[in-house]
Order: sequence, then structure tokens, then C-alpha cells
Amino acid sequence: MHAFERRAITARHDAIVQCLAALSREAGFSVAVEPKDPVQNHSKRPDLLLLSSSTSIMVDVSVVEPTAATYLRAARSTANSAARRREKDKHTKYDDVASADHCVFQPFILESYGALGDEAMKMVKMLAKQAAVTYADTESHFLKKAMSMLAVALQNGNARILDEGLLALKKQRLHVAAA
Repeated sequence: MHAFERRAITARHDAIVQCLAALSREAGFSVAVEPKDPVQNHSKRPDLLLLSSSTSIMVDVSVVEPTAATYLRAARSTANSAARRREKDKHTKYDDVASADHCVFQPFILESYGALGDEAMKMVKMLAKQAAVTYADTESHFLKKAMSMLAVALQNGNARILDEGLLALKKQRLHVAAA
């Protein structure tokens, strides 16, 4: 993977994290982005920590490419299979960390073409319900807004990855032509 590709992928990830943080704040949670845990001192760091009077939720965001070789066979026959597999991998990585910190772990997985993983959808619905209780927003309005914001963040990130790839290809062609 080229450095330009990694930068664009990281920027997409970070945009989704910031979008989810904003939605969580709007729903009434206190939010820490990339929280550091001085007590546990582990190297695993989730993207978000959501706090309310009744719960602490550790969230890790990921975008998965369902047509990648790793996921393609299952993706041909089962919708959202790439997201489900990544959710399982994230639980393996973070469940113990979250438990040690007295948190619930929530993977937030999107497929690059726009599908949300089951647990991500469940989380968006929970935020919508919380927003309806905390503020005057209705669940359905918050849900529509959240889905739109997440879709825009994902697709803007995808466009940036494509732009960076095309730019690198042009540079490579110019370099080869000059040689």
C-alpha cells in the first residue's frame, strides 16, 4: 500500500470517527476521541469513549472492503458478511480491554459501498432513541440525519481515496513516459 493510499484511508476513518462523535454528543453523551487509559496501560486504543450517567461505551470504527480477497467469497452469497467478520475480529481485540475498563465494547463497522454492520446500525438506533429522550428531536429525524451524515463522510472519503489513486497513477505514467 502506498503512503498516499494510507493517508486517504486514515482521513476517511477519521472523518467517520468525528461524525460519530458529533452524533453521540448530540444524543447527550460525553465523548472522548482516542481516549488514553492511564490505569490499564495497554496498547489497544479505541476510537471513542462515550459516557453517560448510566453507561460507558468503548467504540472502534472500521471500514471494510467487501470485494477484498479476504471477504469476497462470503460476500458473494451473504450480504454484510465482511462487516460481520470485522465485528467479530474487533470483539476479539477489544472485549477484554473494555471489560477491564468497566465498559461495553461496540464495533462500528461500515462496508466501503455504504452498508453499516449490524452492530453499527444498532448503535445508530440507540443514539436516535437517546436523542429523542434527551432532546426534542424525534428518533426518525435523528436516524435520517445520522445515516445521511455517515454516508456523506464515507463517500467523501471514498472519493478522496479515488482522487489520490488517480493522481498517483498520472504521476507514475508521467515518470514512465519521461524515462
